[in-house]
Amino acid sequence: MTEHERQPQEDEYWTADEQIGAVRLWRGEPYSLRLKAHIQDELYRQGKTEEIIPLRHQQGVRTYLQAKPYVLVPEITLGVQLSPRPDPRGAIGEVASSTWEGMRHEELGLAQAWLYLEDRTLVLWEAYLLPQFRGSPNLLEDTNTYTLWEGVEHFLIDRFPSAEQIVTTHADPEYEPTETYQAFLRSLGYQQLGQQAFGKTVKNNTL
Repeated sequence: MTEHERQPQEDEYWTADEQIGAVRLWRGEPYSLRLKAHIQDELYRQGKTEEIIPLRHQQGVRTYLQAKPYVLVPEITLGVQLSPRPDPRGAIGEVASSTWEGMRHEELGLAQAWLYLEDRTLVLWEAYLLPQFRGSPNLLEDTNTYTLWEGVEHFLIDRFPSAEQIVTTHADPEYEPTETYQAFLRSLGYQQLGQQAFGKTVKNNTL
């Protein structure tokens, strides 16, 4: 890895960072999709039905994960030579030089999840790409979002091998209509568990 290819220095908030797949973005160009994550244990105390599925244990320690999918893109600085007189086309000058400063993180979306250790349950609250980074306006044809979801699932299961099921919300305002979103979940192997949740079983550290 050359000096220009090194990843930018990140603050200590993000405690994990790895590649989770590949996506196609600008003009269909392939990019390695990476996920940076903050993972932290926290105390919880709540009623049996305050989560999207009933919990057997109403208090204890759960692990929170906040993550951001991103790609590395070149950080380029342009030098502009101003024109000595006004241009009838509206141009103020022309590019005289360009300098490659390195790589920067282009954040594409967000993911959040919790592990309830005593219940052996992962709650994947959300995992989405911003609209400009989706591969298709039709969620069922959006290979970028499929890559994100499957990558986040494996990221979680690799870190929390004790989990026996993964559940998620029945709807997401980022992806409407709800019927299409639920069809997307079913295509990933989820089944409806109730009014608020879809879920699937994790077996032998695999989906």
